[in-house]
Amino acid sequence: EDAGARDAAYGEWNLHPSRTGVELQLRMVRTASAKLTLDLISGVGELYDLANDPDEMDNLYDDPAGAALRRDLTDLIRERPGALQTKFAEHEE
Repeated sequence: EDAGARDAAYGEWNLHPSRTGVELQLRMVRTASAKLTLDLISGVGELYDLANDPDEMDNLYDDPAGAALRRDLTDLIRERPGALQTKFAEHEE
C-alpha cells in the first residue's frame, strides 16, 4: 500500500446563479472505486460505481441498488476531515 495514498478525495463548489442559471452548493467525494456529487440545496446528486462504470455513464443516485454506496459516501462527506469551507471568494467574470 502506498504510504502517501489517501482513502478519499473531496471537492467543494459554490456556484452563483449568474454562472449556472441556479445556485449550486456542490460537495463531492471520490474513492478508488466510487464517486458521489451532491447539491446541498436541491438534494440532487450523481453516484458512480467507478469499478464497473469508469466513464461515469450510469448514475446510480436514485437507483435502489446504489443505496448502500450512496449512504456510505454521503457519510464520508459529512465526516470530511479538515475545515469545511462555507465562504468562497466571489468569481470574477
